[in-house]
Amino acid sequence: MTDQDLAPPQPKEILYVDYTGSPYPQLSRWSRVPGVGAFVSRLTDDSMFRRHPRDAAYMRDLVRHAHGEEYADRIRQVSGPEGLDEGVLRSLRAIVLLWRDGNGTGWRPIERRVLRHISGSARVLVLNGRRRQFELTPGARRAYLLRRALGKSFVVEAAFFVGFVLTSPFLLLWDQARGHR
Repeated sequence: MTDQDLAPPQPKEILYVDYTGSPYPQLSRWSRVPGVGAFVSRLTDDSMFRRHPRDAAYMRDLVRHAHGEEYADRIRQVSGPEGLDEGVLRSLRAIVLLWRDGNGTGWRPIERRVLRHISGSARVLVLNGRRRQFELTPGARRAYLLRRALGKSFVVEAAFFVGFVLTSPFLLLWDQARGHR
């Protein structure tokens, strides 16, 4: 796919969506529950630190740079999937999801609504905070869903911790057997 293939349609037929909600939309409703709310808040803060999401001004400049000044006025900020009208989605030829980070953490409900309600000929493009643009095909979406799940679930960190705990006694014994302190 060339850059020409990713050229945006006319401004009136395209919508840019900027998601401003939580990286954990399903957990956000638990943020007011005593005891659980502090955990959700810390988890969200950690996610924000690791993802390094860009701000709205950066994304607006990115749209201006990538597609032109006339497209920057088509950005619509939403905090959840209910912010996207089904009728508007059906009338578009293309929709560009402005992922503020590299892999679109928190975008799953938005993507689901967009893919469910766009017309069959419409394209879903992504412009992420790392200045990468691509078409969101079903295969690409599955790959990003897996990448997000790994990042959110701390599976890699947990595996490292378990490996560290299991190998530490053997390494300690090995060092003692070799006369190291």
